[in-house]
Amino acid sequence: MNILNQSKFSTRLLSSFVICALITLAELSRLAVSFNALVAQFKL
Repeated sequence: MNILNQSKFSTRLLSSFVICALITLAELSRLAVSFNALVAQFKL
């Protein structure tokens, strides 16, 4: 029973970590796109 609870907790921890990583990647790509647009504006 204890091992089952531990694996359930680690699975929840892993899934929350994956969700945080995906959100961070999405934010970084969005920032990179807006930064590239800003650089393109200054080049013109």
